[in-house]
Amino acid sequence: MARPFHFLTEPVADGDWEVNIAVQTRTIENGTEWKLVGGVGEHVLTRKVDASSNSDVQMRVKRDGDCELGLLTNFQDNNNLYLFFNQQSIPRHAIFKKVGGSFTLLGAFNFGSTDDVFENLRGTSADESGSKRLKLFIDGVERVNVLEATAFGSGRAGVRMFPFGGTPGDMIIDWWTFDTVLGIDSITPSLGGFSDTTPVEILGDDFGDGSLVDVGLQAAQNIVVTPPNKINCDFPPVAQSGKVDVTVKFGTP
Repeated sequence: MARPFHFLTEPVADGDWEVNIAVQTRTIENGTEWKLVGGVGEHVLTRKVDASSNSDVQMRVKRDGDCELGLLTNFQDNNNLYLFFNQQSIPRHAIFKKVGGSFTLLGAFNFGSTDDVFENLRGTSADESGSKRLKLFIDGVERVNVLEATAFGSGRAGVRMFPFGGTPGDMIIDWWTFDTVLGIDSITPSLGGFSDTTPVEILGDDFGDGSLVDVGLQAAQNIVVTPPNKINCDFPPVAQSGKVDVTVKFGTP
């Protein structure tokens, strides 16, 4: 539904996100990173249009200082939602539900994240026999899996930050995806064995500005993405004849 993207401009000002609670200061750092400057208390932002009952949300994120952070799915309002949370004070990664304004812990994995280091945090929700299957992933590895009887329907995706301690921290998001499935439809010219660097065009689905292309075990160069469905790049020399695997992914190598 929403291709992967970095934050090239301040997204609240652009109208893509809305502030539900706090977060008055937001900046773009290093050209593509969205920095939410922390203060006292809870901060919640949600996408204006990205909503789903079965959600798959992921972000590459880090904290700077004392800050707990997480993803939201199935956001009904500020008092009813699912939260996939990096809870620094425990430390653990956990899934919570918030019903009628009260948080309940559903499952957790004791795992401490290092300050100022990016992690890939992913949360999924799926309908299952009248309940909700909720999963939390850290850097591509499933860490928490629960079946929850409180089954929220379609709702928006978002982020939550909770600064605390003597030096309330900040939340920095490198990239964000929502219900994204990268797919390749065609590659021109088609691959065979060739000895020189070759410019190619890849057509497909959900290509974001951070797309990376691998040709076998080598990385393509000079990547230019035209979201959401085209990539131009240079393939490295391929020694073997016949087929070679080509993959498109999003994020940081």
